[in-house]
Amino acid sequence: KKVSFFLNKKIPYFATHHDSFCPTENGPIPDVGSFINLFKTSNKIEPKTFGKPDKSILSSLFEINNNKNDYVFVGDRLSTDFELSRNCGIDFICVLSGDTQRIDIENYKYKPNLIVNSTQDILEILNN
Repeated sequence: KKVSFFLNKKIPYFATHHDSFCPTENGPIPDVGSFINLFKTSNKIEPKTFGKPDKSILSSLFEINNNKNDYVFVGDRLSTDFELSRNCGIDFICVLSGDTQRIDIENYKYKPNLIVNSTQDILEILNN
């Protein structure tokens, strides 16, 4: 109720991403994207998004070191994490312990540089 009041008053509205749910051990729970859709439906207002997949979120990092070969992005979502890595021109490791399943990768127009079941797998690869 209070958020709608602020939106109707034209208070600036920002979001860091549009993920509709967050995976948890007990199943998905609403994430920012669900609330964005709620307010878009009720108030006809969308936020200014400055996070994933917009590359500006990593711009300060590239000001320090612009060698894209020194970076890899690790994430569990194709539509935000992978697209952010693509927008920045850096490699992407897809972790299957969150949102993305193998079938999603098979059906996606681009393929990650590496697919692992968990972040623990990345540590094992680095230690070998």
